[in-house]
Amino acid sequence: MVRLLLTSDIHLGRTERASRIPESARTTTFRRICSLARDHDMLLVAGDLFDGCGPSRELVQIVAEEFKALRELNTAIVYAPGEREILEDGTIPAFLSQINPSHLFSGAPGTGTFFFTRNGQDVYVYGFPAARQSEIAAIARIEKEGFHLGLFHADFGAGDETGASAHVLQRNDIRSLGLDFYAMGHNHQFQLFKYRNRIIGAYPGSPEAVESNEEGNRYVLSISVVNNEIHQIKRFEVNSLKIATLQFNCGTITSSSTVLDALDKHKSPKTAMLLVLEGERGFHLDIREIRACAHDFFRLEIEDRSVPTMEILIGEYAGENSLRGELFALLKERIAEKGLPPEIDARRFIHALHVIARQGRYEPEAWL
Repeated sequence: MVRLLLTSDIHLGRTERASRIPESARTTTFRRICSLARDHDMLLVAGDLFDGCGPSRELVQIVAEEFKALRELNTAIVYAPGEREILEDGTIPAFLSQINPSHLFSGAPGTGTFFFTRNGQDVYVYGFPAARQSEIAAIARIEKEGFHLGLFHADFGAGDETGASAHVLQRNDIRSLGLDFYAMGHNHQFQLFKYRNRIIGAYPGSPEAVESNEEGNRYVLSISVVNNEIHQIKRFEVNSLKIATLQFNCGTITSSSTVLDALDKHKSPKTAMLLVLEGERGFHLDIREIRACAHDFFRLEIEDRSVPTMEILIGEYAGENSLRGELFALLKERIAEKGLPPEIDARRFIHALHVIARQGRYEPEAWL
């Protein structure tokens, strides 16, 4: 039996602002993947290990040291660069050759196939860098017994597409290659592909969230090969942090306790939580009470887009000993005596008052 570990799209070096995940967590996840790879015969990296072509020297050194340690333990490392790791002229940056992979699919002649044998099982790995649309024609399955695997950073099984940032591995390509399995990168969500009840390909997904919508657990795939066939595929959860979002339409709840209860159910020091409040709010919202929940999470971000009713808005500010308090106290008296003039759009007026109360000014464009 041969055991293969598949990962892709870690995006080391991605800014925290872009993904809500700090670099320290991404690096920790990479080290965890390398630790898992010690119990495997081969680590397959299907592209975008790095988030660009100019990572820091420290990041390159971390990867090189981890890969060197794996190879010393007799774990082979096979790497197919992703679109984020391709220079504008289509070539591979020099640092990728410095991180100690056993084999790098660089697009250069003779680098399109890697042969590996262990425990009586022969494995042939085929691949090319992302965005090399012409490379697929250069791959020819070697007519020898063994397990034939493609390692590609590409869209899998799509129809004719143009302008894709990565190669589109079309159905005709899959038929012409005739490989036993397609280990894929580029898609950040876990996905298996089957043909006639046989698994023929997989995306492990990003092992740590890359975009803000990549919520939940993230994985690498452990693939066992016996007698030239896949015996088992397992998912291993590896992410250091989890992204989550709680969204409430305040028009459907009656108090902030509903929000607090939901936060309590999801609390975890490994969760970066985004709380979104929207809609018309008919209850007092103590934002400080909600922010106090931040200690239960790795991070708690709050987007309060809710707009209180006129009664709640006046109640929140009319008692203040301030110019703002005086304004809302006068407004309370005016509405109690005469109500709002009929020509005033109450909803738009409340929104404007809400913005003024919070920001000290109102720009009409904010309503659009």
